[in-house]
Amino acid sequence: MLRCLLVLMALLGFHSIQAQQFLSRYNTISSLADLDGKIVFAADDGMRGSELWITNGTAEGTTLLSDIQPGSMGSAPANFIAFNGKLYFTATTLQYGAELWATNGTTAGTTLVKDVRP
Repeated sequence: MLRCLLVLMALLGFHSIQAQQFLSRYNTISSLADLDGKIVFAADDGMRGSELWITNGTAEGTTLLSDIQPGSMGSAPANFIAFNGKLYFTATTLQYGAELWATNGTTAGTTLVKDVRP
């Protein structure tokens, strides 16, 4: 938990101007969760809408984890719950609507758990 708070403080720009510049690339940041020492978060970079990102706390170690809803609409990932090495969350797509998704912290490992409302 402490590590999560420290990374959050770095993301919010409390440590340096570099962190402030790093943060400026996002319109919004929400839904933070620790996953095996990295922070997974939802952010809108102004091009994709709100999507899933992952960071080790550095600008170089921050990448788009998955563009679940391609295009500028975004999938609005939310309701993060870490359990057994995976992060479960809700995301909305045009194809499935609002559904349960999971990630193991990799792009290939970010998948729809089940289409419960087909």
